[in-house]
Amino acid sequence: MEIFIFIFPILSFFISLFPISSKYLNIVFIIYCFCMIFSFCLSVYLFIKLFQLNNDIPLYFYPLFQFNKDFIAWSLRLDIYVSTFISIITFVSSLVAIYSINFFKERNLNLRLIRNFSLLLIGMLTIITSNNLIQFFIAWQIILFSFYLLVHRKNTNVTYINSSKIFLHNRISDLVFLLSVYLLYTLNNSIYFENIFENNNIVDNDILFWGITISRAELAVFLLFFSCLLRFRQFFISNCIYDVKNLNTPTLTLVFCSVLLPLIIFYTFRFFPLIAFTPNFLNTMIPLSVCLIFIFIYLSFNTTNIKSVISYLAFSQVSIIFYIFCLKEYHAAIFYFITFSLSITMLYLCLGYVMSKLNNVSNVKVMGGIVVKMPAMFLFTLMAFFSTSGVPFFSGFYSHEAIISTFHNSEQAILIPSILIGLSASFLISYVLLKNIILIFLGKNKGNIHEFNKINENSSTNKLIFFCLGLCLVLTGWLTKNIFDGINAEYLWSSLIYNDINLPIYSASILSDKVRYFLMFFSFLGMLLAILNYIIMPFILNNYKLKYYRIFISYNKYFLRF
Repeated sequence: MEIFIFIFPILSFFISLFPISSKYLNIVFIIYCFCMIFSFCLSVYLFIKLFQLNNDIPLYFYPLFQFNKDFIAWSLRLDIYVSTFISIITFVSSLVAIYSINFFKERNLNLRLIRNFSLLLIGMLTIITSNNLIQFFIAWQIILFSFYLLVHRKNTNVTYINSSKIFLHNRISDLVFLLSVYLLYTLNNSIYFENIFENNNIVDNDILFWGITISRAELAVFLLFFSCLLRFRQFFISNCIYDVKNLNTPTLTLVFCSVLLPLIIFYTFRFFPLIAFTPNFLNTMIPLSVCLIFIFIYLSFNTTNIKSVISYLAFSQVSIIFYIFCLKEYHAAIFYFITFSLSITMLYLCLGYVMSKLNNVSNVKVMGGIVVKMPAMFLFTLMAFFSTSGVPFFSGFYSHEAIISTFHNSEQAILIPSILIGLSASFLISYVLLKNIILIFLGKNKGNIHEFNKINENSSTNKLIFFCLGLCLVLTGWLTKNIFDGINAEYLWSSLIYNDINLPIYSASILSDKVRYFLMFFSFLGMLLAILNYIIMPFILNNYKLKYYRIFISYNKYFLRF
């Protein structure tokens, strides 16, 4: 039954390969949507099936073919950890597929997008269910190829130059990754994950590297994450064709919410047992993740493109997850990843829908007054914001509780810094996000008045998608809280990811009410500052002509530039 999770994306991919008349295009899109929905239903079934087995967690291996008995067997590794990621990815893919029906229909796009979306999902499912390093590497190549097909659209010289840069970066990354595979194979005589992670003596193998004595495991871990950095650098550093400004809404949502962000987190989760064997590398990752949190928040302050703002805030949230994971609180990290994925997906789709109605305008200084034309979209966007900020009755509130329990369970030396990091990040993220929402929906429109007057939200299909997402934002945290917190989390996550069954897990259920609402209080402070700066003070200044108008504007400009 579990193998059919792969069958449906493969089916939609092969259907899109055949030349089909434009009058049958809608039928193909409907088939594609049903394939995605069936894959999601099967992934949920797999998750429930594994969870009901309690602490007797199986690892399913489906050998498909085998080159060598002791070397490579193409198989699927299915456990509750893998099923969690599959459920999130297939859920986002299903929503994007339904959303894409009207989006592509209005723009007369062909089957190329369906083919590329299906191939991307196949690559993600393959890499998540990989059981060895070679299979992991091949899945990487499928994902990169589908990325290239998605974003390479313009026949310009600049695009070709950027494509060659991306190709060079990926080939260097491949060489670095294969070198790390060779090191791990020489240490364990195996490329299978369970054999690599169960070897607790790999740190005793020291080698001389650039005049420095380092364990072979530490060098392998360094090369693994260096290859990951080379692959992801173009997404948020370079000006290559992966720039978020050039992607349409369905592609952007699928790339970031269903592929890029889950892939970064999964990559970390999959290889984290190796980091646990190398404490020097782990101690380096903790301050690095803290720096990345505030670097991405700072970048979100200094951009007016709403796509870039959401992307930078998403990367800051990923850095928070990485920091929590470095504290070895896996249940909290996974729980936060689930709620954050739903919130970011809804933000991308809601604001992307608004931008599509404004003729793809994404500058928040030009957008404004959208609440008059699209009140329902304003409410859906606020729901995503409330979940991100940890407002009670939303899923983000329960994951914030898990983060508080993580800080409470930390060592005394890291307790105060962790609390300060969490409070600062909550304050800044809430401020930046609400500021942009206010400017888009409640600000003054400075764009094309003709385009503004044509805005409407008549699509019942999109409203249904947003309603389902909003319902998930309310119910997901409440329904899955017991799975990721407390007694269940102890045997479901600790022993699965990290070979230490005695790892303490602190339940958020026994936190006092004062501690429980700690992060939410600072999120409210960020909201209050955004409301003061962009609603209350502009109203006072416009109506009463205060004497210190220039002082406020100069302060506000300085503050926005951080």
